[in-house]
Amino acid sequence: MYRLVILFQLVLTIPLYAQTTVESFLPNQVDSRSVALGRTSIMSASQSNAVFSNPALLGDLTNASAQLGARMFFGVTQFDAKELAGVNSGIDVDANATYVPQMQVDHASFALPLSLPYDDFHLALGLGFHTRNDFGGTTRISASAGSSNARAEVSEVTQTRGGVKMITPAVALNLGNRLSLGLAYSHTVPGDITSVTELRTSDDTDRSIDHTRATGSFLTLSGKVNVSDNMAIGVSYQPAHTLSFHDEDGSQQRDALRIGYPEQFGVGVSYQTNPTTLVVGEIQTRAFSRYTYAGNPYSDNIKGAYNVRLGAEFSGPVPVRFGVFRDALLVQDIEDLSPFVESERPKALYGATGGFGFDVSGIKIDTALEYGHWSQTLGSDTRYKEHLFRLHITAGYTF
Repeated sequence: MYRLVILFQLVLTIPLYAQTTVESFLPNQVDSRSVALGRTSIMSASQSNAVFSNPALLGDLTNASAQLGARMFFGVTQFDAKELAGVNSGIDVDANATYVPQMQVDHASFALPLSLPYDDFHLALGLGFHTRNDFGGTTRISASAGSSNARAEVSEVTQTRGGVKMITPAVALNLGNRLSLGLAYSHTVPGDITSVTELRTSDDTDRSIDHTRATGSFLTLSGKVNVSDNMAIGVSYQPAHTLSFHDEDGSQQRDALRIGYPEQFGVGVSYQTNPTTLVVGEIQTRAFSRYTYAGNPYSDNIKGAYNVRLGAEFSGPVPVRFGVFRDALLVQDIEDLSPFVESERPKALYGATGGFGFDVSGIKIDTALEYGHWSQTLGSDTRYKEHLFRLHITAGYTF
């Protein structure tokens, strides 16, 4: 029975671990237009939302811009294991989890272009608020394990509110409509990440509440150059930084968990192939080998990786957008459970996106839907899979 309890702990941990890992390393994409264009944010962020990914794009603004957006996340998981070799010989495991649809506001931004006494120079200021690490949602997990002689079942429901919320002031300087430079500073704002977990077995029900507060800040340096009338190139760089997660229990605050994020560098390209078609693409680095958890390397053998994203927009009365992406994840296959051996190559999230935009009484509405799939193997006979969906909507107004 003890071995079965350990197995259940493993099964129930995997889905929560997977979502937390994916969301905590990859900054949450909030701009609906960027999401629809294959998550390409360096050269596709719209108007004031550029403060979050490439503040240099603010230098192209000619009018003030304000935007507000929300997302709805949902998905399903599957955990297949005929036998967990080396852990519970002869025990079958079936487990699945559902991410219940939940809508919440995740960003707001404002940008204002300013006149300078020099005709060839333009200045723009921006301010944004967004959920950088988005943990909000409800996860329902059910699992059963056992052999031909006996089986046991367990379920868990976790409701999480909040995330790492940040305020981001930004500035951009346009030099002769040829080159733009941008700088943004993101800092956490007060707010708890609250998780309520209810664990049920055939014999008992256990309920727990956790409160976590995140603190930290980071810079974003970016640039954009117009290579020709049809083509532009952008770059975005975030130096290495640390976020601290303070676990609070009543009036007692425990030691903070510090997560070190390595530097991230990205290059994006936009190309107007004809008056009605725009193609965008980008590549971003993910230096996973320098990612730290509680002051220690996350993995001793994980290699670095890249995010590759591509999208296209077809203009018209209703702009239509499509995209595909391959995003590296801070997750490794486990080649053997006993002894524990991990693969060097990080896993990847493969997906497709789509969306469109339209105007309602002068308010611009952008929508996007993204789908992503990834899987992980644990030993020889065990596989964990996730199918994830997000619906995004952004409303913007130009003054």
